[in-house]
Amino acid sequence: MKTTYLFHINTSYAEIPKSEIKSVCKNSYIPFLKMLDRYELGTILLNLTGLSIEYFSENNREVLNLIKQLLEIDKLRITGCTYSHPILPLLPSDDIRKQIKWHKDLVENHLDTSPVGFFPPELAVDPTLPKYLQEVGYKWIFVDGEALINSKKYPNSHSPTRKQPSRLSSHLIKVDQSKGLRKLIRTFKGFRMLKNHENTIDLTTKRMKTPDSAEGFPVIPAFTALTVGTQLATSKRIRWINPKRQIAVWEKIRQRHEGKKSIMVPYAADLEFFGYMGYLAPGIALDPQSFGEFMLLAADHGYNSHIPDDNDWKAADSIYLKSSSWSVDQNWELWTQDPDNIKLEKICAEIRFKLVFCDDEEIQKRAWKYLLIAENSDGRGWDPLPERKLNCFSAAIRALQLLD
Repeated sequence: MKTTYLFHINTSYAEIPKSEIKSVCKNSYIPFLKMLDRYELGTILLNLTGLSIEYFSENNREVLNLIKQLLEIDKLRITGCTYSHPILPLLPSDDIRKQIKWHKDLVENHLDTSPVGFFPPELAVDPTLPKYLQEVGYKWIFVDGEALINSKKYPNSHSPTRKQPSRLSSHLIKVDQSKGLRKLIRTFKGFRMLKNHENTIDLTTKRMKTPDSAEGFPVIPAFTALTVGTQLATSKRIRWINPKRQIAVWEKIRQRHEGKKSIMVPYAADLEFFGYMGYLAPGIALDPQSFGEFMLLAADHGYNSHIPDDNDWKAADSIYLKSSSWSVDQNWELWTQDPDNIKLEKICAEIRFKLVFCDDEEIQKRAWKYLLIAENSDGRGWDPLPERKLNCFSAAIRALQLLD
């Protein structure tokens, strides 16, 4: 069983003010990257948006230089992402292609490397997405592990004939919103769910079926249970969930997958949770140094981070993965149903229409950039700050002004 760690950087984070990004760099990105430089942990995957690359290039060269330094000594590889972190399945094909290609070009131009694999924003996928990834050379993609399992059990998320599954992430939100005895009861239920997920997850490599490929496209399932377990073990806030216990859990998982091609992803989430903001407990960020020590202990047990390759999917089964994301209900309504989002998408549709009739290449290019920024998911989903919403509206209005 291989191990792969992935960390995601997003300077357009929905709940982080623009004025705080300097603090995020100082307290999260830089200490974490320096920690990776100190320890021998294998090759870590880093996922960052195109807008993040532009931000570092213009405002914080130290972060960019640290990334390049780690790339040069093979402690880091960059995965494919998008320019502005949109929900790709909600976009027209031209927009999808531009989001993916612009990001790839930025990685190659600013970091002197080619990205490997693809980590879709919010793990939002649909059966047609691999087609666009293959066009630019991507060979595998991260997907939500629970969505992969539920695609077979619950083929229609709105079917009245089946009770939809309870996701660990949605239960954790309930825990956070509870108080008193109810919070305690839900916390213990959460631990039971976590243990059940750890004991049953299937990490054998698979391919997702696509409309134009009988063989399927290689996927790596990222499970919330593994990420949460790693966070709890690193935080050391709960006595019976510590680094040694978590590695013991991994040992059981490895034994279950003995002799099978499989990939475990102990962490696939935001890097901002280290040194800056809390996830499991609001206001309590994870310590980069403690995480490095945990990863070092894991490496001593054979859990170094590796980069997947073609051999990992030899003879892999092809299964159907339905259109989904890692939102609490696995759907996309989080980014579409709010009135602001409905209005914003109407403006974006108008921009796309006007772009068809624009003959000026320079205006086209500038308008496309503003449109891609307006498609950003952070101004639409979860709990976006007003400034993140307005940033999307502002970009959309600028595109319209250019095309009028």
